[in-house]
Amino acid sequence: VGYAWQMVNNVFTAGYALYLSRVTELVSAHTHEHRPLNQLSMVYYNNMLSLPLTLLLVLLHMEFVGFWQQAAQYQPSFQALAVLSGLCGFAISLSSIWFVSLTTATFYSLVGSFNKVVVAAVGIWWFGESTEPRNLASIAVGLVAGTLLPFVKMRSTARSRSLQ
Repeated sequence: VGYAWQMVNNVFTAGYALYLSRVTELVSAHTHEHRPLNQLSMVYYNNMLSLPLTLLLVLLHMEFVGFWQQAAQYQPSFQALAVLSGLCGFAISLSSIWFVSLTTATFYSLVGSFNKVVVAAVGIWWFGESTEPRNLASIAVGLVAGTLLPFVKMRSTARSRSLQ
């Protein structure tokens, strides 16, 4: 189940990166002077696109009524953490758009899956899971895959530059 989930995650991450690249190109055609939007504008529009789905889910689950009755939201510590969460989301969105603008969707997807290897290793340590060979082998495969693609990509880039 874990491997299937990881594969689905990779497909959707790559799809999102491809979509983001394509939308960036399409939007630049409709801007003043046909220049690409800066990354802050792309973060704004990317986050605005999520609002209709969010509002639909809130309305479907009737969470709007209970929201105002939550006592925790009036506590300063909750408000500070909510602001911090929003800032982290903004930083993640900005870094995703910046990363996609500099690399490919495949590389973006690989980096996204590579961080899950670290999470798996920390999870084994934190929760005291057994370090049986199967667990360690899956982490090793993820680490090798995560380092092999950048190495191959750098070599192919260097080779193509030397041929020019």
